[in-house]
Amino acid sequence: MEELDALKKRFRQKTNRYKMDNDFENYSKIYPHTNENLNEYIDDLSGKTVLTVSASGDQKLNMIGKGAKRIDTFDINKYSPLYENLKLCAVRYLDYEEGYKFLSKLDKDIYFKFNTSLAQYERIFFDYLFKNYDIDTIYKKLFEKDCKNYVINNNYFDENTFYSIKKRIRKVEMNHYSCNIYQAPNFFNTTYDRIYLSNISEYQLDTNRFLRYINYLKCFLSDEGKIYYAYLYNTYITDPALALCEINKVFKNYFEPEKYFDIIESTEVINVRGADNVKKKDSVLVLKK
Repeated sequence: MEELDALKKRFRQKTNRYKMDNDFENYSKIYPHTNENLNEYIDDLSGKTVLTVSASGDQKLNMIGKGAKRIDTFDINKYSPLYENLKLCAVRYLDYEEGYKFLSKLDKDIYFKFNTSLAQYERIFFDYLFKNYDIDTIYKKLFEKDCKNYVINNNYFDENTFYSIKKRIRKVEMNHYSCNIYQAPNFFNTTYDRIYLSNISEYQLDTNRFLRYINYLKCFLSDEGKIYYAYLYNTYITDPALALCEINKVFKNYFEPEKYFDIIESTEVINVRGADNVKKKDSVLVLKK
């Protein structure tokens, strides 16, 4: 349980070596909800095998709601899988009304209605939080700023989808890998129909390395597989070459399209309602095998 002790220490300390990381690392803050419009850009996953980040846990819930048969997640952040499993457990054991309330904002009274159903690791951590801190403190210390349109961005807030997820959740094969994006292939033992990388591209300092790696990931796709490899906020773009430039604003200063012909040729750009501003558009870059 040494890892649990480290998680609790980093949560409660403001200084010293146990403080929460400032960026997306092992012990960083997490988002209470997705800051992407998952509800629009995740396609029908009936019978499909999927790889995605744990992040806020919303990715997995939305993908179960879309019919995925196997979902593998990865994340370098140690808090993400804990929170993901908390959400999964809430859907399994709460009805729609209480589930909606709890998934909108954590609630101590509701938590203690299903906490004994959590796996031991998650239960020890969240029992510690709910027994020792009020909700506002938990949100301040554990979470980043929330996305105001979280209900629109997630399919599980729809009552029918909520109960569909509840019905399917035990039947879906799920695995989690504690690693970063570049380490993930070390754990693969299957091919994937879909790989969803959220907005990881936004945090890549070396865009060239990232794009080369995305092209390499195609070898882990099924014949009709796709990689959703970049999410661009408030950016309405249809041309793949222009979209690549937007992954990293500095990158476009020296972008050489001929170096990325394979990626450009295989990329489709889809547009969805803005995750944080529905009057605008977000762009999602999709690499087809």
